[in-house]
This record gives sequence, structure tokens and C-alpha cells, in this order.
Amino acid sequence: MGITTNQLVRSDMAVSMKIELDELWLARQIRVALSHLEQALCAPPVQRATETGHAMRVLFSVEEMIVTWGLKGCVQSASRLPLVWRQLDSALQLIEGLEVPTTGRSKKALTQARDILHAVLVAGLL
Repeated sequence: MGITTNQLVRSDMAVSMKIELDELWLARQIRVALSHLEQALCAPPVQRATETGHAMRVLFSVEEMIVTWGLKGCVQSASRLPLVWRQLDSALQLIEGLEVPTTGRSKKALTQARDILHAVLVAGLL
């Protein structure tokens, strides 16, 4: 007994839904990191450091997932993943060195990182 057309259609739909869910997860995580950076920019120094740390953890997990998806080739936008990864890496580099992001220079780095994440979402890279 072979595979029916109905089974193939359901399988394709499941794969398509998985791809869309993965891309939605990625966009949602970037929004979460963006929110943390926006909160950090408005927060007092101690809370700024906490929010920055949260954003970094989210971005690290997103980068790991992008690498995993890229290796498996399981995301429809796989051709855009390297560009998204580079953008996220740039944002991370801006905030990684900020031990306690309290100075004006630190706020500038947080603002630049926030702008990069915003651009990823607005540019439709996902």
C-alpha cells in the first residue's frame, strides 16, 4: 500500500506549519529582546543591567537556533538566515562588553543594538 495524495498534502501542510511556527518563534524572540533593550534604555542603572542581560540571553538562544535551523535547512527563509544571524551578532557585540551599562556611551550602544533588532523585524528578513 502506497502513500496517498491526501497523506502527502497533510505532510506538506505539517512541514509548512512547522516552518511558519519556527519563523514566528524567531520573530517573537527578537521582539522580546527588543522589548528588553527598550526597557533598559528607560531604566535606572541597576535595572538597565538586568534588562540588558535578559536581552543578551534571548539573542544568544536565537543565534543558537538560527545555526541549528541553518544546518538542518528546515526554515523557508534559510537563505536569509546568514543575514539575520549577522545582524543579531552585531547587536550582541554592541551590548556584550557592557558590564554595567550606565554611561552615555553604553546607552548609545544599547540604542544601536535596539535599532538593529528593529531593522531586522521591519525589513522583513523573517
